[in-house]
Amino acid sequence: MAIAVTQCEKGGRKYIHHCDQCKATVNNRCMEKGHYVCCEVATCGRLFRVISKLGCNEHLYIDGYNVRHKNLMRGLRGDHKTEYELKQEEQRQMEAHKANDEQVRQEEEVMARRMKEDCYKDWKRKT
Repeated sequence: MAIAVTQCEKGGRKYIHHCDQCKATVNNRCMEKGHYVCCEVATCGRLFRVISKLGCNEHLYIDGYNVRHKNLMRGLRGDHKTEYELKQEEQRQMEAHKANDEQVRQEEEVMARRMKEDCYKDWKRKT
């Protein structure tokens, strides 16, 4: 039994006849063992080899898709992150924090300016 994996450019289908890992015909056992999985993106769902360098043809590992399957295949936790990924995440959080701090600072400046204007108006009315 061959499993259709992707649509070819000419409209046909590309079929996988043998599993690269167990060397047998591709079947449900390959799916159960995690050799082949369906893409996690809801609109895609294409079957791909977990050991492939890129992942799904449409949704690549490098873009952050289907990484859970790759990690599980390597014997890691599904949510495992490399040092590089952790540093990137930390940097994104710092940038978001800086942007938030800048927004708060600007809001405080506006409030201080309004308070000064209100104080000046009150003083003008009294004099």
